Amino acid sequence: METLVILDGSCRAEALRRLGCKLAPVCMIDYADSRVTLSRLCLAIPGPFTEGQAREGAGRLGVSFKPHGGGVDPFSFPGLGIVFRDASFRVEARGVDVVVVSRTGYRLGMQLAREGYGVISCTQEEARRLLDSGATDAVIVPPKLCKGDVLDAARSGRLFPPGSTRHAFPARILGVDLPIQILSSEELAMDEANQLLRARLEASELKKLPPGSVLDGKRYEETLYIF
Repeated sequence: METLVILDGSCRAEALRRLGCKLAPVCMIDYADSRVTLSRLCLAIPGPFTEGQAREGAGRLGVSFKPHGGGVDPFSFPGLGIVFRDASFRVEARGVDVVVVSRTGYRLGMQLAREGYGVISCTQEEARRLLDSGATDAVIVPPKLCKGDVLDAARSGRLFPPGSTRHAFPARILGVDLPIQILSSEELAMDEANQLLRARLEASELKKLPPGSVLDGKRYEETLYIF
């Protein structure tokens, strides 16, 4: 409530800003609430994909990687890494700034996607299952973030790349839409906008889905309220 940091939807907020919108519907939460959790999203790369191909793609970005030491769980490693079924590596990103390192992992994934390799965004748990089952050949594991990292980056005006994090909330509200004419209006007062939003919500049919539901191909850990 105090910081007004955008936890989910920062890219959408930037798109609205560029479209000239002055307003956006939001759901305010207490980020200090222990029920609000933060996890990382990985990039799974289905086969055929080899260590050599990974090194070539990383080299085109000026990035290298080195083997993890023995006994390291690569999914518990806090830094940026790439994991194969029989080997894992830490990616040598320039600097230690967590936003810069996150962008390096994202750039690597997008570079591989442009080169024709399938890249799938998934949770860390899903990535581990895909790798263990042989459904994917490698996983790019982004740096592990804490809530403080998210707040610090937002306060400094820097954006993490799309899909860097996944927040889980006590409940998630979806389907709250307002016409762009309302969001971009110069004359509409905040109270009037809130009244229009309330009227649209009251006229909508509310649907509730339990935790673990899959919607549009994405699995949600929290209860969903869909308008």
